Amino acid sequence: MIPTVLAGAITTFGAALPLFACQLTFFPKMGTIMTSTIAFSVLFSIGFFMGFLLLIGPTGRIGDLDWIAEKLGLARCLERCGCLKRNPQAPQKHVEDPKTSAIGLHDSIPEGAVTNKV
Repeated sequence: MIPTVLAGAITTFGAALPLFACQLTFFPKMGTIMTSTIAFSVLFSIGFFMGFLLLIGPTGRIGDLDWIAEKLGLARCLERCGCLKRNPQAPQKHVEDPKTSAIGLHDSIPEGAVTNKV
């Protein structure tokens, strides 16, 4: 990703260079605005922002998008074809015991018990 950002910065900077040779005051000012904008954007995107994400970036399963495949039921298929790579260091998802979960409670209610049905 860095090469594409740098390539865009270089071409935009190169397009701003001829503006400095113009005699009308608008064009050198526009060249200054363009070059300073490109310089600050490259400095912050490659230098500051990437370092900042390294310090406070996601850990564990935060930021993983494999939950979409799990919700759609495609996780096993995508793992078999090699499209879904799971992070081995990420903590595993908590699976609830059906006997203690809210969904499994109705199984343990005796048949003759009175329940509040709407």
